[in-house]
Amino acid sequence: MEFEDNNYHPDFLELEKDKPYILTLVNVGGRSHDLVGEQFFSSLIIHQIKTSGFSVKSYHVESIFLRPNQKVSIWIVPIKKGEFPFICTLPGHFEDGMEGTIVIK
Repeated sequence: MEFEDNNYHPDFLELEKDKPYILTLVNVGGRSHDLVGEQFFSSLIIHQIKTSGFSVKSYHVESIFLRPNQKVSIWIVPIKKGEFPFICTLPGHFEDGMEGTIVIK
């Protein structure tokens, strides 16, 4: 998924429950952005988060912050079905339309 200035591309993802994924986030915009979706992140098992030369083993995440040109990969397994919204909480970004939805089937 790419973070562009004031939108996510794509802004809709569909995942399958109990299937492993590597979710790669790349900020191609000129400003910092985040992806905040506490309900989405709580519907996953997170095995690892990796970016620029280091990785974090974590079991609870509420948001991911990316500076311009930064890339983050997250190893996940969705464990809860549902429709989960996510937004950018930086000033003005949500108001300009930076939001999306992830569906877990």
